[in-house]
Amino acid sequence: MTRTWQISDVTDAALARIATARLATACGVPPVERTRLTASLGAQLRLCLTKGGTWRLTLETGTDSRPAAGAGEHVLHAVVTPSPEAAAAGQPPWRVTVPCPEAAPDVRTDGAVDDPAELAQALLGADEDTALVLERLTEQEDLVDFHREELQQTNQGVVALHAELDAAGRAQREAFAAERKARTEAENARRRLTFLADASAVLTASLDHHEIVRRLPELLVPEYAASVDIWLFDQDGDRPGPAHAAAAVVAARTGRPQYAA
Repeated sequence: MTRTWQISDVTDAALARIATARLATACGVPPVERTRLTASLGAQLRLCLTKGGTWRLTLETGTDSRPAAGAGEHVLHAVVTPSPEAAAAGQPPWRVTVPCPEAAPDVRTDGAVDDPAELAQALLGADEDTALVLERLTEQEDLVDFHREELQQTNQGVVALHAELDAAGRAQREAFAAERKARTEAENARRRLTFLADASAVLTASLDHHEIVRRLPELLVPEYAASVDIWLFDQDGDRPGPAHAAAAVVAARTGRPQYAA
């Protein structure tokens, strides 16, 4: 079924738009798709009136035979053919196709509006479609707001989780540092005990102080010192050489080890 309108002024465009809405309603086109169809058609017709000339709107109902479409699916084709002047200037036709759940019934879509009440009913029907679209848009906005709030909460949770992971990482690094420090201290203590045990064994192995003095550098170099100087004081109070004399004298007088350098 094919219907055609010649459009040359605003009245023709309005009547064609009303007829398109009636036919889409009769074919069972959903309100959202119907409103989208009439809105896009109205925008195209306004553009046509701006360019001038006589344009032709063709509405055709039938089944879509394209391979990508459903087998036997009812569709509504709308085509706006340009005026001869626009066609000569290279203006292509405007086309749109919407699915129809039902086959096109035999309804009046010639665009004539004789009764004002019929025109008012058509306008009210368009308002109902617009209100339904606005309601759907409100639902979508509410859904978007809900998901945005959910995403914000998720981001806050992720930030808090990162903060906890950072704190746990710092605590773990501090624990590792403390463990390394404790191991180092324990190793130093073990080395000191080992040295004291080896030194005690060497010092008690012989009663000859010359042998003991000879063995002392072997205990200290190179594990504990780069070099060893030993001063022996006789009963006459001889003083050591100039190197580290003060520390050596204090060690000899007090019997306690002194730090020389």
